[in-house]
Amino acid sequence: MGWDVVQIGLRHNLPVHDPFAMAKEVAKRMNQNVRLVYRNEYKYDKDNNVVSEVNGYELIELGKFEVNNSTDYLQMTVSDYQKKHIQESVGIDNLRKATFVGEFTDLILSDDSFELYEIEDNEETLDIRIFKENVDIDVNIVGRWHWWEEAFHSLSQKNQEWLRNYRMQIYHQAKMFGCQEVIICSDQGPTELIYDNMDYSADNLKEYACSFQYLKDTNLVEKYKKEEWRKNARHITFSSYFQKQLELADGDFIEVIFDDFSDIDNIKNKIDDELIQGCKRFLDDMKRVEFEKKKKEEEERKASKEREARRKYWAQQLYSDKHQTMTIIIPEDSKLKK
Repeated sequence: MGWDVVQIGLRHNLPVHDPFAMAKEVAKRMNQNVRLVYRNEYKYDKDNNVVSEVNGYELIELGKFEVNNSTDYLQMTVSDYQKKHIQESVGIDNLRKATFVGEFTDLILSDDSFELYEIEDNEETLDIRIFKENVDIDVNIVGRWHWWEEAFHSLSQKNQEWLRNYRMQIYHQAKMFGCQEVIICSDQGPTELIYDNMDYSADNLKEYACSFQYLKDTNLVEKYKKEEWRKNARHITFSSYFQKQLELADGDFIEVIFDDFSDIDNIKNKIDDELIQGCKRFLDDMKRVEFEKKKKEEEERKASKEREARRKYWAQQLYSDKHQTMTIIIPEDSKLKK
């Protein structure tokens, strides 16, 4: 089985402490209907204070959250819903005194689950896992880690387009959950330990990755080879590839990719600023044209009013009683008298 590419979004802004608010928010952000469920894993016998396992796999529906008329629903499973419900109803002190029947039933005493939520679709092609601060954003990469890592060794147009396409998918998925940064690595090999520690805080997980601590902790690389591995394993930023700043020596291989999307955001902000400024200039031009139009209309109105006033004045002067009556004298020999 090949090593898969995984993307861990850091510092999401989801309301993880409230399953119902969470389902509503996920439905809105993903623009898909959501069915909220939990797993029926434990059976508690109150009379005998016994916790046992539930045989089989059963999901209990908590509610549906709809944002469109589709009949398709994402399924969002709350990992610790039943455990917390039993802890709160029984009391953690009483639960510690219980008899546990089954290999893993004592896990009901734990404070936290590894993952808080899991989001799946009907086709089983989507599997997003949400932790306290981080998200396994699950963007499918064709070709797995080998193809992904090898693509960075070439600046061919084909590779650039391939990587840019997947980067933008990661970008949109991460931003949808409020993540401002991602760690991209393999789910196998030494970096498997990064993937296995997604329940860390975002800062601690990034520090764990940056410090190569996972390489010190792993048993997958022999101790005497770890220094050689460390020498050739490269940590890069995604933007360094597109800005042609990435230089790989012979034998170097990319192990972890960090991306804070700053170059994308800067371009988007620049475009947004240009659009805002363009709209402002357009509005200013419209205001200027409207002002000049009103000014011209006002000038024409005043000129028309003045013309009308002059006309009335001379009309009054012409027919006023103040003027003498005109006397016409007709000569004696005029034919008009005959």
